[in-house]
Amino acid sequence: MWKAVLVVTCLMFQAEAEPATTASPAPDTAAQVKQLVTQLDAREKTSRESAEQALLELGPTALDHLPEPTARMSAEVKQRLARVRGKLEKALADSHKEATHITLSGEMALTDAVKSIEQQSGNKVYLSLADDDSDSDAKLTFDIKDEPFWQALDHVLDQAQLSVNAYGDQQGLALVRRGEMAAPRTGLAVYAQAFRIAPLDISATRDFSSGVGNTLQLQLEAAWEPRLAPIVLSLPMDSFAATDDLGNALTIQGGEQEYEIPVGPGQSTVTLPLTFDLPARSAGKLAAIEGKLRALLPGRQETFSFAKIDKAKKTSQTKAGVTVTIDEVWKNNDAWEVRVLTRFEDAAGSLQSHLNWVFNNEAKLLAPNGEEIPYDSLETTSEDENEIGMAYIFAREQGLADHTFVYRTPTSVTEVELDFEIKDLELP
Repeated sequence: MWKAVLVVTCLMFQAEAEPATTASPAPDTAAQVKQLVTQLDAREKTSRESAEQALLELGPTALDHLPEPTARMSAEVKQRLARVRGKLEKALADSHKEATHITLSGEMALTDAVKSIEQQSGNKVYLSLADDDSDSDAKLTFDIKDEPFWQALDHVLDQAQLSVNAYGDQQGLALVRRGEMAAPRTGLAVYAQAFRIAPLDISATRDFSSGVGNTLQLQLEAAWEPRLAPIVLSLPMDSFAATDDLGNALTIQGGEQEYEIPVGPGQSTVTLPLTFDLPARSAGKLAAIEGKLRALLPGRQETFSFAKIDKAKKTSQTKAGVTVTIDEVWKNNDAWEVRVLTRFEDAAGSLQSHLNWVFNNEAKLLAPNGEEIPYDSLETTSEDENEIGMAYIFAREQGLADHTFVYRTPTSVTEVELDFEIKDLELP
């Protein structure tokens, strides 16, 4: 018996003395990418293909570690890397369209709730109330658990009797007092990932002279989480189908067209116009409207820095499929002009049709003392399918010796597609 007790005691002491099992360290993505890129040049085709697939399975986190093409790489490695980069950039854009999620629990002031939404989502959201509006400090009770951004925000706005001003004095979503006749936001809108789509107004036109102009006009408002900054939204009209509450299908006008709406800098909403043939007088509602919304979204941002910019003519840097070249640096009277060429592997046609996103790219000088010098004006110098030339003009007489030029641009532009459906809209 004593031997048994002794054995048990020793085993207990041994168990307490042994350190707890530690979790395995997270895999080093950079090391994995390096190994897989080397394998892209393996002698066996199956090894090369499995390496490419493994890179894709690492997901968008691998983008930061993919090497740039070099002269030493084989043509096949370059092709496989370009293919991997393109698919991961698309996957990243697709993930961006997904909604962020918000949790608000318990009693808190409206100002604190708005600040929490901003912190949790990464979206700029701010109160824009009158100076004598004391309700911003009023306590509200929330029970919002892991809700998508727009659903959570709509609940907060309805509870606080607020709305969104699409033309605020700052970038982001300005929250303002709503009018007394304004409808609640919840129940009105539909949500498609990081987008909110809601009816603005509906009207009917009847042409008694010819009947040709008998139409039903519906205007929708599309909003998005501000972090997205889309370049353009488009409506492929052939994707739309509508029925009234009698079961009759409504024909949409312009059914073979794709209607595009460019998005300006800082803009947070756009209006989507739809025109249908006029339904029968006996119809009381639009029972359902289904359609698609396409959005052209900028991808990851990369920063390009050119030291001693006064001597950087014809200097190029390549990152993540984007090549930035300092084409010219010269003095023009009392100003300096820095001409930049930016070439993309694939700009998805956005350079030829929608240039506003390029105008938003950050460009500045850094003086030797660290002072940031913004450009005073810019102009387009050249343009083709995948390359844009821009001249950044700095109104300064002094030279640019030891100054650094910093340029920041998205590495890609990707189109994402969203399906949505609106139900039970009362007809006028």
